Amino acid sequence: MVSKNLIKNILVPHDDSKYAKKALEYAIDIAKKGNTKIFLLRIVDEHEYLHGVLLAEMEGDYTIKDTLHKFIKSEVINEKKKLEKITHANETKIIKINHHVIKGNPIEAILEYAKAKKIDLIIIGSQGLKGIEKLKAIGSTSRKVSELSKCPVMIIH
Repeated sequence: MVSKNLIKNILVPHDDSKYAKKALEYAIDIAKKGNTKIFLLRIVDEHEYLHGVLLAEMEGDYTIKDTLHKFIKSEVINEKKKLEKITHANETKIIKINHHVIKGNPIEAILEYAKAKKIDLIIIGSQGLKGIEKLKAIGSTSRKVSELSKCPVMIIH
């Protein structure tokens, strides 16, 4: 028997950009039809801090290294709190939202998460919060995810 609702799991990578907020609105609209879970995902990109960690290790400065690791851990905690607020503001009896924060490269993390959670649709903002990407019509993360994903990707602008 074929399911009436082919979209059971929607992944929304969320970085607080206006495009991510719009992507969540689209996901909620689809989920209102019932029997669909939304997975909100925030990625803390360790690579942004990796250079500082490597320099600290090379110089044997473990104080800086420890500080950077504590900062990354703190970022994960802060991002979880943000997603909890978004989840509580949008979840209803019909709309079920799971939220996760993971560390890693955003593109790889999104694709691995989508595979692990058996995501049927990724709804992603066309651009994130990073500086130079604002000049492009589509951000590098959303473009790459759409190229490499095994499931359909809806890019929201």
